[in-house]
Amino acid sequence: MLEASGALKKGHFQLSSGLHSDAYVQCALLLREPENVKKVGEALAQPFDGSEVDLVVSPAVGGLVIGYGVAQALGVPFIFTERRKARASRSAGDGEKSASSEMQLRRGFSIPSGARVIVIEDVVTTGGSAAEVASLVTELGGDLVGVGSIIRRGEATDLTRDWQALLEVPAVAYEPHECPQCRAGLAIDTPGSSR
Repeated sequence: MLEASGALKKGHFQLSSGLHSDAYVQCALLLREPENVKKVGEALAQPFDGSEVDLVVSPAVGGLVIGYGVAQALGVPFIFTERRKARASRSAGDGEKSASSEMQLRRGFSIPSGARVIVIEDVVTTGGSAAEVASLVTELGGDLVGVGSIIRRGEATDLTRDWQALLEVPAVAYEPHECPQCRAGLAIDTPGSSR
């Protein structure tokens, strides 16, 4: 399905994690077809089917469509988090501005205390966004059942709960200063939702 949809890309990419890679999976191309969303959503929901899940939460933007697809397959509500940038502040002594951002629930979304929640993402490399959402779930009183993704690209050491992935893609990712495509002077593409 990934190949047929054109979702598998080769080249020089900056991932949402900031790492560089010669391969990228653009799940939006896979999920633009409603039938694909239904099939992939049902497949990703299956491992959680007996877990009495009450709610599915995904980070925007990448997890929106597949999170909804999993929620629909499980017959439970779906909500999403958004990254909100904090005010820029001046670093002491150097005059540079820095800004941090954090995942938040907005739009009137909430997590009922004790709700059994799964976090669903499209592609996970380092697990940073999914881990932030998982932390938010527990901070707000939810019971984190597990994490699911269509693709697992890396170690994702921040994810400690039950993690289900439909496909492991052993793509190599580099720190920017170690990237062979950068050394070769190849132009970089930044296709993800984080800039």
